[in-house]
Amino acid sequence: MVKKASQELSVEALLSSETPSDLLAKVRFEEGMALLQQLVSQVESGAIGLDDAVKSYEAGAGLLKHLRGLLSEAEAKVRVLQLDGNTL
Repeated sequence: MVKKASQELSVEALLSSETPSDLLAKVRFEEGMALLQQLVSQVESGAIGLDDAVKSYEAGAGLLKHLRGLLSEAEAKVRVLQLDGNTL
């Protein structure tokens, strides 16, 4: 069964949030990757000011940490499944 997020998080919501870690806790991996790409594109485009670029970088760093955590969880689950499969 695939879980669907009830509402996708926008870059604007992430950047304006007082508690971005609370928002990130609900973000699925694929959604997070899309957000990270949007943040990188904004910064690389040079179309935003320094303050906004720093905010985007900060949000991206938090998002990257969250995504790495999700990957670690998935890898651990796969290892367990592989071990279970080897004992049959």
